[in-house]
Amino acid sequence: MSGGAGGVLDYPGDFSRLLREIERRSGLHLEGYRTSYLKRRIGVRIRANGLGSYDEYLEFLRRNPEEYRRLLDRLTVNVTEFFRNPSTFRAFERKVLPELASRRDIRIWSAGCASGEEPYSIAILVSEFFGERGRRRVRIYATDIDSASLARGIKGEYDLKALGNVEPRLLEKYFVRRGRRFAVVPEIREMVLFERQDILRRRWVRFFDVVFCRNVAIYFSRDSLEVLYRNLHTSLRRGGFLVTGRVESLTGEVKQLFEVVDSREHIYRAAG
Repeated sequence: MSGGAGGVLDYPGDFSRLLREIERRSGLHLEGYRTSYLKRRIGVRIRANGLGSYDEYLEFLRRNPEEYRRLLDRLTVNVTEFFRNPSTFRAFERKVLPELASRRDIRIWSAGCASGEEPYSIAILVSEFFGERGRRRVRIYATDIDSASLARGIKGEYDLKALGNVEPRLLEKYFVRRGRRFAVVPEIREMVLFERQDILRRRWVRFFDVVFCRNVAIYFSRDSLEVLYRNLHTSLRRGGFLVTGRVESLTGEVKQLFEVVDSREHIYRAAG
């Protein structure tokens, strides 16, 4: 074992062969991920199982297929909460939702939705803005590569820790207490459609009015980011909006595909 780039621990053995096997068995597309990110996450599982090389871990996976679930949980680790970065949602409400008010039907995509906190936050905000009748025009598509996270999102129950940014009024209006957990009310759950999807492989064409893709791009290589943002641009209807994470910026040629709406909150409008 040796120190790699960026302080990432590197192990002996054939790392590329290990990745190919993980892709084949799990269906997870790893080509676009940063190598340092993959080595860091896989290294956690190598150490957890007391192993010393990528080859040993590959053999361990073959003998213990249940380890794939633990590995995928580590590779697709999702840290999220309702109304994460509240200022972004305030800017979305102020600068984007009024632009959508005249549209007959509104489609919003939460790409990399984890366990559903983001798409449900969007649904609550939309419901507050448009009211009961208006929200029927809105459909929110929530996608992620992690099936376990999607299952939690479909269930729609959360502990209080995930609800720290929810105003008491909204908590009472849109959640039902079930023991120590809080369930999203049916009328909000019905606005959200969950689907397992690899964000780099699936392409929508002129389908969405808004795409939220926050805290997702940080996992991808520079070349894959080019593909990602071009796909997101293609997915937007004319004049559609893209919301990225506070630490994520459009770079290179893809910057020409979008106009800045809010530089602080990283909200963009599709150009052209």
